[in-house]
Amino acid sequence: MVERNFRVRGGEIDIVARQGDVLVFAEVRFREDEEFGGPEESVGIVKRRRVITAAKEYLRRVPPSSWKEARFDVVAVTGSAPNRVIRHYPGAFDARGKPI
Repeated sequence: MVERNFRVRGGEIDIVARQGDVLVFAEVRFREDEEFGGPEESVGIVKRRRVITAAKEYLRRVPPSSWKEARFDVVAVTGSAPNRVIRHYPGAFDARGKPI
């Protein structure tokens, strides 16, 4: 993990991580249960655009030579310990906010 809760006007990124030369911008969502759908379903277009806004600003602040690619992930967490379930969706959406 490189950074947590990166905030700028108009957006926030829960986790900024690095996987080799790839910067990963991850949105983390939690729900106690899935009675009204999984947490990943709550990452709508408005939220995706806010993450993208923050990611653009983050990329302006780091040297371009420090990364080759960027990716938007979603991490969905349900339940409580010890029965917590974590689902990771690498590349969940693109830089325009479109689900992949």
